[in-house]
Amino acid sequence: MSGGGPEAKKGSDSIRIKPITLEVSKTRYVFAISYPPNIYVFELSRKRKGGRITVSLYIGRSTDDLQYVAESDLDTVSEMISSQDDEFLKAHVDAVVDLIHSAIGRWDYDARVERIRRLVSRSIPKLSPHSPLSPEGGLETIALETISLLATYINQGRLVLDKVVLGTKEFLGEIPSELLEVVLTIAATLKIVNRAKGRTSERPPWLVVVAPPSSLKTTVLKLLYDSRYVYWIQNFTPASLLPAKQDVPPLIDAIHNKLFIIPTLSEETADRENTRKVFAALESIYDGEYGRSTAVGGQVRKIVDTVVVAAVTPAVWERVLPYIENIGSRWLVYRFDLDDRAALRMYREQLKRLDRAFPMLRQVVSRFLDLVMETVTDDDLDAVYIPHEYDEDLDDLALLMAKLRACWGREQWRDEETGKVSEVLRVYHVESPIRARSQLTLFVRANTVLRRDSVEKTVGLPTVDAHAMKLAAKLAISSTSNDMMELVLFLAKNQGRHMTVREIEKATGISRSQIDRLIKVLSHPKVGVYDPDAGEVLDPYYRIICKYLLDGCREDEEAQA
Repeated sequence: MSGGGPEAKKGSDSIRIKPITLEVSKTRYVFAISYPPNIYVFELSRKRKGGRITVSLYIGRSTDDLQYVAESDLDTVSEMISSQDDEFLKAHVDAVVDLIHSAIGRWDYDARVERIRRLVSRSIPKLSPHSPLSPEGGLETIALETISLLATYINQGRLVLDKVVLGTKEFLGEIPSELLEVVLTIAATLKIVNRAKGRTSERPPWLVVVAPPSSLKTTVLKLLYDSRYVYWIQNFTPASLLPAKQDVPPLIDAIHNKLFIIPTLSEETADRENTRKVFAALESIYDGEYGRSTAVGGQVRKIVDTVVVAAVTPAVWERVLPYIENIGSRWLVYRFDLDDRAALRMYREQLKRLDRAFPMLRQVVSRFLDLVMETVTDDDLDAVYIPHEYDEDLDDLALLMAKLRACWGREQWRDEETGKVSEVLRVYHVESPIRARSQLTLFVRANTVLRRDSVEKTVGLPTVDAHAMKLAAKLAISSTSNDMMELVLFLAKNQGRHMTVREIEKATGISRSQIDRLIKVLSHPKVGVYDPDAGEVLDPYYRIICKYLLDGCREDEEAQA
């Protein structure tokens, strides 16, 4: 049994000590810390609940050669750790003691959850919703059955992303569970890189999750926390990627071949200059190699293959976006906002249940990610059939995505005689759709592979379906500013209606000056998405928006006519 459990930090930097729970019972709690080259195993034992706790320490290069080192009671555990002839333990006495106390704090709860898990896996029908075995008032039978069933599928090595999402939906609701599907799919795209074959040019897309505060972004991401293929960090500096000091482990090594999760980018983007530095450093590792010159070691270069998933609020992302548009984006964007009523209903009906089931659900989802990273290959991603219809739609989605990422700006000047300020809007460039096409294609391939058990097959090959295409369309339309996305969707919904700027402002909440600028961008010859004279979003963009984002609005108009 693996678990996230407590965590600690090395000194004041961001290198984490991530313990792995090995065994939990009423009388034993065993967890391990891996800090190369050694593994440190701590065995907490007691004769009964509330009794005297003994801490035993084992050290080895692997689990096969662990050696018993020392034993002490809880009162003297700090002295036992500091007395060891081990550099890591001596440097982290307080952190390790904190981990031990955190484990003790969770001991009874984890033991109870583990007992329920074993009972459920043996005989689900015999457990009633009001069983006294359930922690703090009981986990509903259906919740336990769902988690146990998912664990069974994963233990069988089955790629059942749709079932994982459906099971998570019982606890989180529809939108957060869809976010989990997008994140797991993005993680699977890392498998397109295969250095053994020399396949490194096609790069996996990265993901930014944009949603208001308190909208379950971090809760969803924490479901992956226990995976051995996740590196989780609260904040970082560009210098930590490849430190100048030789004795400081580089972050590059820690994130190689892993999903690199940054649950909030708020601190990193506190000001414009810091934003530029952080994203320049992140995007510099996108192509698979990172290097820097240091006064100590000269030019240093490292190979790195990773997928970055970062969560931000809309306010932060709108500050970041101009810089991204200027250099061309490596990111796909998933936006969501929970309706107030739906959020309150979710709190009443789901989140209280989630709080009790979360440890088990996190283990299951993390194990599914482990399965994905250990079984999916680049050959699997290649062996996905994309029907001709969807292949053409991916072209159109990539064009729309590239057009909406256009880099534009305003230039102003003042007439010396009249004092009047004039403004001209310039579209500096529109990126080629090649990268957008690659990102969206790899996304739908990965999503199809992860639902391999349930999707249709064409000549034995898993086949891209409308579900994967709708998710890709959401990512495509979201990869621009919120105002641009909202305006384009509004114009498509009101196709052919000649609405005034004031009417659009009243309906969307976007300022009139911003609406005027965005319409100029959309109708610019380099962009060509909107015709203001006809009041129409142009094809193929209108067709693709209706098909995947507005549930076929053109057909609705024809039916009304």
